[in-house]
Amino acid sequence: MALLDTIRKATAPDIWSAAVRLARQGCARLEEADDEELQLAVRVPGRALPFEVYLWPDDDDWACDCGSQAAVCVHSAAAAITWRQLRRSDTGPTTESRGSPAPASAPPGAAASARVVHALRRDGKRILLDRYLERPGPLGQPGARTALRTSLVRSGAWCRPGDLDVEAALLDRIGDRVPYELWPRLLRGLADATVVTLDGQPIQASAEPRSGVVWVDDEGDGFRVRLVRDPRIDEIFEAGVVRCGGCLHPVNRGQLASHERQVLLRGLSFSVDEVGRLVAEFLPRLRGRVEVQIHTRRLPETTSTPPRLHLAMSRGSDTELRVLPTIVYGDPPVARADGRRLVLLARGRVPIRDTQLEQRLQRRCLQLLDTLPGRRRALPAAAAIDFVSGPLDRFRGSISGQEHARRFHRVDRELRPRVRARDGSDGGLLVEVDADGADPRALLVAWREGRPLVPLLEGGFAPLPHAWLEQHGWTLAELLAAREDGGSVPLHSAPGLATLLEDDEVPTSLEPLRRLIAGFQGLPSTALPAGLEATLRPYQRAGVDWLSFLRQARLGGLLADDMGLGKTLQALVAIASVPGPSLVVAPTSVLRNWQAEARRFLPRLSTCLYHGPARRIDGRAKLLITSYALLRRDIETLAAIPWRYAVLDEAQAIKNPDSQVARAARRLQAEHRLALTGTPVENRLEELWSLFSFVLPGFLGRRQAFTQRVSEALLGGDQRQALAWLRRRVRPFVLRRLKSEVATELPPRTEMILRCELSEGERALYELVRSSALQQVRAAVGAERSLGVLEALLRLRQAACHPGLLPGRAETSSSKLDLLVARLQTLAEEGHRALVFSQWTGLLDLAQAALTAAGLEHCRLDGSTRDRHGVVQRFQACDGPPVFLISLKAGGTGLNLTAADYVFHLDPWWNPAVEDQAVDRAHRIGQDRPVFSVRLVAAGTVEERIIALQQAKRELARAAIGDEGMLAANLGRDELLALFE
Repeated sequence: MALLDTIRKATAPDIWSAAVRLARQGCARLEEADDEELQLAVRVPGRALPFEVYLWPDDDDWACDCGSQAAVCVHSAAAAITWRQLRRSDTGPTTESRGSPAPASAPPGAAASARVVHALRRDGKRILLDRYLERPGPLGQPGARTALRTSLVRSGAWCRPGDLDVEAALLDRIGDRVPYELWPRLLRGLADATVVTLDGQPIQASAEPRSGVVWVDDEGDGFRVRLVRDPRIDEIFEAGVVRCGGCLHPVNRGQLASHERQVLLRGLSFSVDEVGRLVAEFLPRLRGRVEVQIHTRRLPETTSTPPRLHLAMSRGSDTELRVLPTIVYGDPPVARADGRRLVLLARGRVPIRDTQLEQRLQRRCLQLLDTLPGRRRALPAAAAIDFVSGPLDRFRGSISGQEHARRFHRVDRELRPRVRARDGSDGGLLVEVDADGADPRALLVAWREGRPLVPLLEGGFAPLPHAWLEQHGWTLAELLAAREDGGSVPLHSAPGLATLLEDDEVPTSLEPLRRLIAGFQGLPSTALPAGLEATLRPYQRAGVDWLSFLRQARLGGLLADDMGLGKTLQALVAIASVPGPSLVVAPTSVLRNWQAEARRFLPRLSTCLYHGPARRIDGRAKLLITSYALLRRDIETLAAIPWRYAVLDEAQAIKNPDSQVARAARRLQAEHRLALTGTPVENRLEELWSLFSFVLPGFLGRRQAFTQRVSEALLGGDQRQALAWLRRRVRPFVLRRLKSEVATELPPRTEMILRCELSEGERALYELVRSSALQQVRAAVGAERSLGVLEALLRLRQAACHPGLLPGRAETSSSKLDLLVARLQTLAEEGHRALVFSQWTGLLDLAQAALTAAGLEHCRLDGSTRDRHGVVQRFQACDGPPVFLISLKAGGTGLNLTAADYVFHLDPWWNPAVEDQAVDRAHRIGQDRPVFSVRLVAAGTVEERIIALQQAKRELARAAIGDEGMLAANLGRDELLALFE
């Protein structure tokens, strides 16, 4: 466990303690594992979506997507601890049983000679109590114990008065958590009981309480307040019980609440600036409820001085004046009244508060400034101009920062922005923007925020040119975001720039891009690289010409062809057409496929597979192939190399712009950048922004501006305009062809829904899960707690699939699996072969057992499969098994399984992109039979509602890139509740 030792040494103590708690609470679980990498999911108490932690035990390395700046984050530490526990549970000794069996029979009179044993036991910080009758054993030794399940009077056992007192105090709470208020009475009874043990060891009890005292000590320049417990106390339990050596006592909590005791036990620190709150507020509240002892001579004395109003003005931004009225004591101020608190502003005595005068000053402040003391007002330009010329003149009190008010005056002038462009010496474009006396960026900020005025550079404010901004505002914002310090802009900004220029001011350098703006049809044919051993289909040749044109224009692109149309081949042709080294980053599962395709189609193209513990970069290779995990891990090495092409395969891997792998991809140096993906948008349009931040940095503007314009417009209902702008913007740089459009040689694909009826027992179980979850979901939706909704929805989906997926259930069969096995048997007899996908490996386990019992030969692929290539080859063989069980996460992409003509989805979900990717494992080039995609749906369950919701959401997914994309809209409250009703 060298990795755990490394993590332990690098972890801060407080983070390690928190990680131990997470591991003990079962918050970490193992998701996938192979020879090199472990992937664990760590959930924390308030967030939707776990953090992902990756461990590389052989390399003593780890990574987490939480973005923490600590050497080791709490999630990585918790994952390492959990891994160690899993390793031990696999090989460690079994736990020995506690206690010993009771004798089969007892001699006559045993009950009368038995004694009562009150067995206390620890449960974390709690104490639980059980009662036993203990009969004497040989030679007076303790004998057999039996649980006391009746009253002491009926048992006939020998007892003391304390035993009866305990029974009277507890009633039926034996073995349960004892309420706090019962423990003093219980301890009085246990003090005179027959036998009392704690975790099997004898212990005494006493009704004499133990308590603490609040100390105030010096701590550096400040002070420390803490609750000091009785030094005789060795252990504290949450029920108000403490252990002093071999005796239990109740705690005298005084009048402190439980949370107050917890805070004071940890201790509170007060800086010098907080001494006023300590002296005038905190300590007075404690006195009378608990003993307070002062162990410092530095606490200040008090003085008497009247309060007064003070107004502080400051500049919030170019268009904002901030005013902060306060009630202060002293001149200059030595203290400030902050509600019930008194904040000291200088060393010295603490003033005695005059609350009546403070109230009169509050009313005066509210009348003049329309705000209460202590509340800062941020006045926009129009309001600030009115304030400076009005209430400020009538203010009677001290003022600071008056110089900031002098700049707020109105200038009545109509602004006329103008954009000019010219060709630069390096072949680029130089752009100048003149906003007629205003900063162009300030002009855009005012427009976006809906302010009527914009600040002028020489001072004052002028009205916004609303008509011009409504027509050109977003284009100007994108242009300014892309412009560099010297005024140059990238070529991908040319389409928007042309709309801002006068007809007679368009630079000649914009001409070469006109064909690209109009579309890629009719592009000149490019020469194919020597040694190409493949015949390109027409649409593949068009894609190669498009990539060549982008390369000549020094632009990146997104090749978003449908699954199975040869994106790999088109990218390899582009790579082979340029000299120098190129880089391909792909999922680990398809690395060798890339190498095999390169050797097959371009045998002269030398390749280097950068993977494994002994990986190294071959400087002679023209193509380096590596994984996303290694891109993230070895980014310093890979980013130092100037690549000709940087290609991301299955580029949806960087769909989260905040992920470490997306950040690593953006650091690569490359003349040409290319992203390959059949699903450019899966869940939200921000994923498209992340892809373009790699292929064309800055093209879609800043992330915040993009989200505001597109994503928020979709949620707000302004969809048509936002999507029209996005399609027009990305169209020249996205090549998207569907199989139905270009691959006419592919056989048809048929979508089917196969419904099954739940048995009576399954239906009863499903309704029980649904009814218990519905109330929880309603409360969670109202409180905006997504974690509870997802957990309830997960259980409901599991109940619809198989009872054995639910915690605590051990059923081995279900109606859905029975239907699946029956269909697979029929298909196998007819010569068909099928893929069976599920999101849950547990469901695959149950399906595998059912197939084995039915005598159906099959193979399986999931995250634990080591020889992926061998399993795929076995299924693809002519005599391969008729059924292939596949984990959706491990096998939903990067596989060619054309031996199958049926694809079954055991657990449908509302994101069609995932299911489409799975079906495309069989429906791709090389398939010569019709393909049937079958969703197994339990009738009358949440699965039917998911299918309906999936269909309703498909229309919204259109228009981002011109196809039925994979955009899943956010679910509203009514839609969520409908899933459970």
